[in-house]
Amino acid sequence: MKYLYLLFFILVITLPVIPLFAQTNESDEASLIVHETDGIGIASTDSTYKINFRFRMQNRFEMSSDADDPFEPTRKTFLVRRMRLRSFGYLGRKNLTYQFQLGFARGDADIENSGFYNVLRDAVVFYKPTKNLELGLGLTKLPGNRQRVISSGEQQFTDRSLSNATFNIDRDAGAFIYYRNKFGKNYRYNLMGAISSGKGRNYNVTNNGLAYTGKVEFLPFGDFTNRGDYFEGDWVREKTPKLSMAAAYSFNDDAVRTGGQIGDRLYAISDIHTLLTDILLKYRGIALYAEFIRRTASNPLTYNGTDDLKFVYEGTGLNLQASYMFANHLELAGRYTAITPDKEIEVATTGIRQYTFCVNKYIRWHRIKAQADLTYQDAVLDSNTFGLNDGWTLRFQVEVGI
Repeated sequence: MKYLYLLFFILVITLPVIPLFAQTNESDEASLIVHETDGIGIASTDSTYKINFRFRMQNRFEMSSDADDPFEPTRKTFLVRRMRLRSFGYLGRKNLTYQFQLGFARGDADIENSGFYNVLRDAVVFYKPTKNLELGLGLTKLPGNRQRVISSGEQQFTDRSLSNATFNIDRDAGAFIYYRNKFGKNYRYNLMGAISSGKGRNYNVTNNGLAYTGKVEFLPFGDFTNRGDYFEGDWVREKTPKLSMAAAYSFNDDAVRTGGQIGDRLYAISDIHTLLTDILLKYRGIALYAEFIRRTASNPLTYNGTDDLKFVYEGTGLNLQASYMFANHLELAGRYTAITPDKEIEVATTGIRQYTFCVNKYIRWHRIKAQADLTYQDAVLDSNTFGLNDGWTLRFQVEVGI
C-alpha cells in the first residue's frame, strides 16, 4: 500500500517539470496542458501521445438519528469517502486510447468482499477503427444504469441512490463495444454491449459463467451540451430541451456474488437477470430524472449447511430526481427512492423508501463543490425484523479535484 501512495506523490511533484526534460529535438518536444475537466495533460507537439492525470477527493461529515428522536444523534463521523487517481489519453495513435483509475479510500477498496485492499478500479484499452465504432478490452464500468455510469464526482447528491446501491451492475473485466450515430438532423442513438467475467473487479473466484450486457440510448433532440447526459444537474442551463431515454439488460450466468458483479459470495450459484431503464430531461436549469430497475434470479435464496442465508435482492428499484440550477450555480435538488423485494425473498429483507433534499454550491463545475443533503429513511417493516430503523441522515461534503 505504501508504494501506491509513493507513486501518487511522485506523479504530483514531477508532472509540472516533465516537459522541461522533453527537449531532445523539435519533434519530441512536449507541452503541459491544464484543462477545465481533463486535469493536467502532457502532449507531444507532433501529436504522437497525450497523457492526462486527474485526482479528486470527497471529504465528508455524517450524522444519523432515529425517527423517534431526530435531535439525538446515534452516529457521528468524519471520513474521506473517496480518494481517486485517474489517467487517460493515447499513445502512438489517437484512435488507440487507455484509461486507468485507482481508489485509495477504504470505501473504494471493497475489503470485506474482495479479501484484500482492492485499489484498481479501471484498467482498459480502447480502439476506434471508425468515427462511430469503439472497441474496448479490460476492466471498466458496464453499460448499465445511467446513475452508476456517471462518475461519483459528477453527482448531485453526496451518494448515489439506494436503488443504485441495491441493483447496479457496476464494473467488470471483459470486452466492450460502443456504436454511436445519428439519423436525420438531430436524432442520436447509442448502442453499447459487453461480454465480461460476471465477477466484478479483480474478484478471486472464477467459473465458466459470463455476463452479457446490452444497452440502447435514444436522444430525440440531439446531443446534450458538453455531454450533459452524463453529469447530474443542468449545470450548463440548456437553452433548448434535451432528452435521453435508455434501456439496458444484463444476464449474469452462474453468478457467484449477491449482486452479480458486487456483494458477498453466495452459498450457491444463481443466474441473475437485470433490466435497467431511465429517462433524463434538461432545460434552462431544470433537470428531471427517473430510473426503474427490475431484477430476478434463478436461485435468490442460498443456504450453507447450518442454514445461514445469503440472497440476491430480487425485486424492483425506483429512483426519481428533480433539481434546479440557478445562474450562480447554486442548486436545489430532491430525490425519492424505493426498493421493493419480491415475495420469495421477504423472509430475508424488506422494502425501503428514502426521501432526500440537497443544496449544492458549484465553485468550479463538478471539480470543486460543496454539498449538503438530508435523508429520511422509511423501512416497510420495523427494526425488530431486519435491524433497520426509520431515521434521518445528514451529510455535508466538500469535493476538490482536477
